[in-house]
Amino acid sequence: GHYGRDPFFPFTFREKTTSNGRAFAVLAPLHNGADVYPVEVGSLKEGQHVVLSGKPCKITDLKISAPGKHGCAKAHIVAYGVFDSKRLEMVAPCDNRIEQPVVEKNEYTLMDVTDDDFLVLLTADGKVKEDMQMPVEPALRQRIESNWTEGKEILIQTSAALGVEMVFGCKLVR
Repeated sequence: GHYGRDPFFPFTFREKTTSNGRAFAVLAPLHNGADVYPVEVGSLKEGQHVVLSGKPCKITDLKISAPGKHGCAKAHIVAYGVFDSKRLEMVAPCDNRIEQPVVEKNEYTLMDVTDDDFLVLLTADGKVKEDMQMPVEPALRQRIESNWTEGKEILIQTSAALGVEMVFGCKLVR
């Protein structure tokens, strides 16, 4: 279970059991929901990811104002959606907490393209993954299709955050 929730200590103790049945506690990151953890707004930096309007976003501009007569310093955050590239802005006190998503970048070997526009991919550990759709972005889609029809070996690059994974690039295996 949880042994108290300190907002400045984004970890929890999870109970694990050994093969002989003995239980022990391990320190594990506290993910409230789908792979996010709390951070202080004042500790953010450009290039990091945050959750704004329920979407994972990458910070492109961050300005921190000096503390005013009434209150603490404020941060002005400009970020773009990881999946939709929409611009979002937020102003928040530096001592507020904000969710930071875990964003994973993956590469898979392209095995096939199905008739209904799904990519058949091979993971690094040899498993077949068939739940990724061909990207809708025309230039990327055309690059994948032309290299595939020419019989080239292609690595599909994806980003995953908050339970969503999307193709953002491809590269040829040399």
